[in-house]
Amino acid sequence: MALPPHTLIHKIVEEYFDHIETPGVTLVDGYPREACLTPIIEQAVDCSKLIVKGCVYIAVNDNVSVNRQITRTSMDSHPSYGYVKAGQRVVEHNLEVHPVIKELGRLYGLDVVDGEQNKERVLSDFIAVLGKLMLA
Repeated sequence: MALPPHTLIHKIVEEYFDHIETPGVTLVDGYPREACLTPIIEQAVDCSKLIVKGCVYIAVNDNVSVNRQITRTSMDSHPSYGYVKAGQRVVEHNLEVHPVIKELGRLYGLDVVDGEQNKERVLSDFIAVLGKLMLA
């Protein structure tokens, strides 16, 4: 299953921002993934529809990411990826997503959580960063 086209995601997020009457808390996971979508975040900030408190990135070494994709199981019975597909996803992530993370981090600040720890520690660290951002 492929990701939906960025034009569709852009339209959904743009429509969401258009209907915000009172700014509240919105946690956006994995958006934007492509550099062409970062302007919607900047525009929403400029129009006071969105206040970005910061960005959080859960960092995982490429080899660990590939191994996790190969061995993972999902609740919806999505099959795990083979080595080639997992490697392609890592390359795509490095080429497309890393530049977006760097740019948003430059604009709004970036906290990095070590994603190679056990799940409980990663979740705990992630929640701690979110708490810090909410209090900022």
